[in-house]
Amino acid sequence: MATTGDAVIVNTCAVTSEAERKARQAIRRARRERPAARVIVTGCSAQIDPARYAAMPEVDQVLGNLAKLSAESYRATAPRLVADDIMAVRKTAAHLVEDVAGRRLCPGGQGSEEQEDEGQEEPLHVTAHAPVIASAGP
Repeated sequence: MATTGDAVIVNTCAVTSEAERKARQAIRRARRERPAARVIVTGCSAQIDPARYAAMPEVDQVLGNLAKLSAESYRATAPRLVADDIMAVRKTAAHLVEDVAGRRLCPGGQGSEEQEDEGQEEPLHVTAHAPVIASAGP
């Protein structure tokens, strides 16, 4: 089992340039607030442009969307940058969220067949994310 010890994990979003800006801001804030912690960056923005995040002095490790699912990626001996070609991935994660606050998500977006189920509330459409930060350790 891999342990992150004292780490901050920033899960980035690439939906808008504002989301990417907020992710970089969150990374800088994480380093400032937890200078001894490992700062690990993952998510869609890190997947699309891993070199950009790896070049940030505040970042200790960049993990692509496939690598973040592997415990080995978080070991101290793991490479600093692990981001494979996401277009080569042919399976999805089994832990995908199906609802938020009791409202089901619409994975197909507007116009999907799931949205047309009778007797169900209209699905919640997720279009953008703020950076998600998870901390391990004190």
